[in-house]
Amino acid sequence: MLLSEMSPSDYRFQKWRSMSMMVAELYRGTEYKEYGKAIEHCGRYLRFKKVEITDEIFGITETKLLLEAANFCRIRFCIFCQWRKSLMWHGKVLKGVSRIMEVYPEHRWLAVTLAGRNCHPTVLRRELNKMNDGLRKLFGLGGGVSRNRGVGKYLSRVVEGYICTTEVTRGKDNSCHPHFHILLLVKPEYFDKEAGLYIPQQSSEKHENPGWVELWQEAFGVSYRPTAHVKAVRRDDLKRQVCEVLKYNTKPSSVWYEQKVDINGLHREGFEETQKWLVEVTGQVYKARFIKTGGCVKKLLRGLEEEPKDLIHVEDEDCDVVNSKGESVTFGWIGSDFYGLDLSYYALVNNETGELVIEENVEE
Repeated sequence: MLLSEMSPSDYRFQKWRSMSMMVAELYRGTEYKEYGKAIEHCGRYLRFKKVEITDEIFGITETKLLLEAANFCRIRFCIFCQWRKSLMWHGKVLKGVSRIMEVYPEHRWLAVTLAGRNCHPTVLRRELNKMNDGLRKLFGLGGGVSRNRGVGKYLSRVVEGYICTTEVTRGKDNSCHPHFHILLLVKPEYFDKEAGLYIPQQSSEKHENPGWVELWQEAFGVSYRPTAHVKAVRRDDLKRQVCEVLKYNTKPSSVWYEQKVDINGLHREGFEETQKWLVEVTGQVYKARFIKTGGCVKKLLRGLEEEPKDLIHVEDEDCDVVNSKGESVTFGWIGSDFYGLDLSYYALVNNETGELVIEENVEE
């Protein structure tokens, strides 16, 4: 029996695992071949517990599968691990945001995207360092930048906290497009016309303050007009914006290549270009920090910037479990993009790490 047959909603495990296998293939035969091996074994076996769960909205109790144990490689570009990390971040941030809104009920959120021009993969780290320096200047943080003078004074007087993630995507010409996704918590006076704190998208005669584009250009230190897109977030849209900001570090499409089969065998279109891009970017972002918090958000979301230890129980808290004494089932990756119920192996769990130790069943 397939995992998707026993639990149709868990097709996601197969989807992301399948994409990760493509990344593993890209690393094969390169200087990062060990990454490829680790990704190839990531999520190879999954153990679920059958539980009875009550829907909080409709009050309906049904049997579902909750992930109980698994192996994760934690490689940055592993699509499978990225998915599990995003689920963990979503849950943690949404809870933190709820607490923040209790403390700051009148404050508002802004969704901000900042970027520059695409760069060659070989200079990505330099570009990211420059962008991070620009971000600190924009917020009036460190580096001898005064919060009351220069470009930093405009945001430092209205921003209470922020969540910032870095994303790097691949351009059509195999360049890199690094950019920031930011959620800013601003004081309610930001939108008060008489307060004079509002920052428009671009500078204009209607507003006394310079625009976001001009501020980001000055902080970033470039001669061209970089990208700065800002919009206010409605309260009923806050959850979606959190998910957007914490979605992934690299889009799956950036490491995608076409696979076609004909009478002459398997053809992988764009494989070499994609492989070259991934290998270069992997080295460029080694040990780079792709998630940052500041202000009151940092205080209420401690540990968010650290590598998550638990990628297994990231969805448990969203469920109202009525009965957790059900049986456990183990699925193994059987190729062709499917997880199958595997009876030829049994799974032992390391109680300290939660990871699976797979051993072969031996008939007596």
